[in-house]
Amino acid sequence: MGVDLRYFRSVDDDGRETAAADVIAWGFQRELEEGEVEYSSWVRFGDDAVIWFSPGLEPGTLCVNGCAKESARGGLMSDRVLGGICVLAEILGATRLYGLTINPANGKENEAHTLYKRTLHRNGWESCEYGYYKELGG
Repeated sequence: MGVDLRYFRSVDDDGRETAAADVIAWGFQRELEEGEVEYSSWVRFGDDAVIWFSPGLEPGTLCVNGCAKESARGGLMSDRVLGGICVLAEILGATRLYGLTINPANGKENEAHTLYKRTLHRNGWESCEYGYYKELGG
């Protein structure tokens, strides 16, 4: 049919370093924090996008990060992918999911793209001090 199907696939412990290396090679806007590779839950979306969940701002919450090859940019912002990300966060036990645009540890603003902010808002994410969040389970 000529359609390139893409699936969410969990990254096992042995694949985390490779996923992190891809994120860096694809130009993620910040350096990964010490231990972030180990303490985060990593997921691939096809061969050209990586999503990872790290502990959130409160117990029972998660923060989501994502990065894609330049040729796949924007694909992570589709309604389908955002819906899948929320379901994955629920499976991981989160009741709230954050998309941060400001690092709470140092107050530094991330280079969050306008598309990212607009898409989260359009999909019902609420703004907060450090970016956006979505209540899960509803």
